[in-house]
Amino acid sequence: MNISRRTTAKQTTIKLTGDLTIYQAAEAKASLLVPDTGLDRKVVLNLEQVEELDTAGVQLLMMLQRLVGQHGGELHTSGLSESAEQVLSALHCLERFNVKE
Repeated sequence: MNISRRTTAKQTTIKLTGDLTIYQAAEAKASLLVPDTGLDRKVVLNLEQVEELDTAGVQLLMMLQRLVGQHGGELHTSGLSESAEQVLSALHCLERFNVKE
């Protein structure tokens, strides 16, 4: 799992690459859930390069969404991989993550 973060005056973009499963969750949590890193604005989560996503990964994304909200920001998701879309759809989470195509 690779996590890249780019912050501008208007938004923070977080791009995830690789697998986000129970096997990467602990490491990804330490990198992803970092307060005071541009979470007080619009946060765009790019999941185009996510190869595999499971419920542990979705739980981590929910934690990120809550953290962004606590900092006054709003999380939007764009660029879903087929795998990520299938999992989020099966769990009825597409609306929850403000998915934008």
